[in-house]
Amino acid sequence: MKLFKKDSNAKVLLFISAIVFTVMMLDVNPVNLSYKPIKDATSAYHRNVAYRNWESTEGEFVELRYKQVDRKHSDFMQSLGDKMYLHLQDKYNFKPKTTPLIVIYPTQQKMLQSLGWDSDKSVSGVYQSGTIRLLSPTQWYRNEVDLETTQQFYKKNGPLLHEMTHYFVDEMTFGNYPTWYTEAVAQLEEYKKFNIQWLDDQNTDPQELYPLEKLVDNFYAVENQSLAYRQALVIAIFMEDKFGHNIHKELLDKMDVRISFEQALKITTGTTQEELKYKWQSWILQNRNKYFG
Repeated sequence: MKLFKKDSNAKVLLFISAIVFTVMMLDVNPVNLSYKPIKDATSAYHRNVAYRNWESTEGEFVELRYKQVDRKHSDFMQSLGDKMYLHLQDKYNFKPKTTPLIVIYPTQQKMLQSLGWDSDKSVSGVYQSGTIRLLSPTQWYRNEVDLETTQQFYKKNGPLLHEMTHYFVDEMTFGNYPTWYTEAVAQLEEYKKFNIQWLDDQNTDPQELYPLEKLVDNFYAVENQSLAYRQALVIAIFMEDKFGHNIHKELLDKMDVRISFEQALKITTGTTQEELKYKWQSWILQNRNKYFG
């Protein structure tokens, strides 16, 4: 996730890339046996009811729905969706059993209405129960530019990889994951591939950081969301530094309906979540200026 400020000449709309990741089951339960049928029902509703009259195209790995005004982006978005899917499939050595549905909204107002959110919010990507909702690449510039420029900018700055990562985390863990952790992994993926970071005056040089337990308890309720997201990313980086670059794959491989993040952490690293907190505190003392300076 990030706030767009990469290309001042493009006069880019200030969208927060993937500010809010919405899951159908807001109460992430260590044993949530009802998750899969609810997710499957929601996915079927999206395909067969909510978006049945939208134009569609299918790629090798993804299905795309869009309005006529975005037909010019359909091949590009389908191809980009396939590439991001394949990138994650290869990295995590995991093949989801479902096909993600990508829905392109022509305007932010339409997207917010579909989510039932207030019009004063700003969002460019949301993952929910197998469906990735994205704002049209056209909306990423205030002024009209040529199609290739728009699409190339979107490819390197857009939220598709972030949201596709949420989909993979969801599929790999059967929906049993902490909110802070899926946001950490999603940001780590886009940071590594595209150097995308959410940086602003709310998360650079903060007076103090949030305790890990505050992020764990209710991530989206934390007052300073900019700082919460930044911390989640840096914690993901810290975990790779401490436990090796494969740690997130190893954790996701272990997590499932009956094995929580905390249990997977103990199995994989021998570290409890309480011990992780102290390791993080020690590490960030040495690295704070690098990531929050």
